[in-house]
Amino acid sequence: MAIRKYALGLPEASEDFPWGHRAFRVNKKVFLFLAWDDGAFSLTVKLPQSQSVALMLPFAELTGYGMGKSGWVTARFARREGWRDHLDDVIRPALEAWALQKTRIEASRILAEQGIAAGPCFDAADLARDPHVAAHEMVIAVPRPDGEGEIHVAGNPVKLSHSVAREPERWPSLGAHTHEVLAADLGLTDAEQARLRAEKVIA
Repeated sequence: MAIRKYALGLPEASEDFPWGHRAFRVNKKVFLFLAWDDGAFSLTVKLPQSQSVALMLPFAELTGYGMGKSGWVTARFARREGWRDHLDDVIRPALEAWALQKTRIEASRILAEQGIAAGPCFDAADLARDPHVAAHEMVIAVPRPDGEGEIHVAGNPVKLSHSVAREPERWPSLGAHTHEVLAADLGLTDAEQARLRAEKVIA
């Protein structure tokens, strides 16, 4: 962020994070706040000589908590409504152009370092290669009922220290338990089920 770089380039400038915002100080006195609240980026500075001029700008306002009385001004440069109105024509193209030369991991890391919630979106091939997914057995291979290779399905993401992991089981094929269910629940004999199967009532 260019503003942050400029602020920290001033002699004896330092940065800390009171109230979750970035604050920049020189000799323990704050001269700049940077914040990102409710979809709006803002900066707050003390302008004892030019506050009245700054307040003529449409995006400037007196700083709250009584600080405006001491010359502080807050400028807000974006609001949630603006993001919505310009998502497709401005924001999305700009973000895509910026991320074009970066991997998903790199782009997510840079955004997260600036306080923006971000994470990579993986497709099926990415998940199959991801070491974290493999280590936690979050995707497991199960033999197909027809014997034609394997199918990858979601494993149990919850692992407890004293629980025993179950071996993956293949799901039943069509009609695999028909005989047992009809015998137990309806009391049908083998002969009755054979007749129904011959008449193609059951599989």
